[in-house]
Amino acid sequence: MSSSKADKKSVVTTLPKEAEEYLIGLENENKQLKDEKKYLLSRLSQVAGVLMTEDNPNITDLSDVNRPINLGEDLSQIYDDEYTDIFVQLKEKECERDIHNEMLSIAERCFRFCDSQEKEQFEKILNVFQFNDVANRQSLPRGVIKHVKELRTLSLKNTEANLEKEFMRHLISKTKQSLLKYDDESVKKYISKCVSFFWKACIQTPPLKFDFNVPPGTPFDSAVHRKCTVNGPNVAYTVWPVVYLHENGPVLVKGVVQCDGKLADSKKEGTKPSNTKL
Repeated sequence: MSSSKADKKSVVTTLPKEAEEYLIGLENENKQLKDEKKYLLSRLSQVAGVLMTEDNPNITDLSDVNRPINLGEDLSQIYDDEYTDIFVQLKEKECERDIHNEMLSIAERCFRFCDSQEKEQFEKILNVFQFNDVANRQSLPRGVIKHVKELRTLSLKNTEANLEKEFMRHLISKTKQSLLKYDDESVKKYISKCVSFFWKACIQTPPLKFDFNVPPGTPFDSAVHRKCTVNGPNVAYTVWPVVYLHENGPVLVKGVVQCDGKLADSKKEGTKPSNTKL
């Protein structure tokens, strides 16, 4: 009889402990399921983000500090600051048009150089991941282009430093730019800023597009350009390029042109280019 009572007492005392352990197990399992759900939702969000933003200029990735609108502001800043500084320094030594042409030529050569380097680097990256037989970028698996861009963004500082050195060698060997003969810090800073900007522009997905050459005599279009220092109905020459969001896309930043000055109220060429925000 006493043994039976002891057994019942043991059952009564052990049930709460087993229940507690069971509840702890359920709580741990519930926490694990919540963590897995959170991870899967995060992955789903990332995949959805890639599908929506990859190579899609109509959706802005707000986490990207080098998104197109910010790059547009950077280019305007280069024109307002570095470009104008050099112009003011050289206006007494050289013809204004020659200065404009040389500054624009350096910017365009910088873009061509960065564009070429971008294509070469992209091909090398694809080869590393064994995408050797890909005919074009559009045929790549979704997400590859975005991940390549992220990889490039992480290595921006080192890449830009190497590109700047290489571009300076390229510029000296290929051309006899009169600006380089001054060996001035402002010229070097201008080139450095151009390399940094155009590299970021070239690795955009899709890349920004530029128009460096408006044919002389083209009617001035205020929707695409701003006037530099001379009024007139037609373009005389290009001072600063137009930036488009992508090929055949909308204008991101207006270019700057010098007009022919044939209007009755035309102004004489000033002593510095307009530094109004582009």
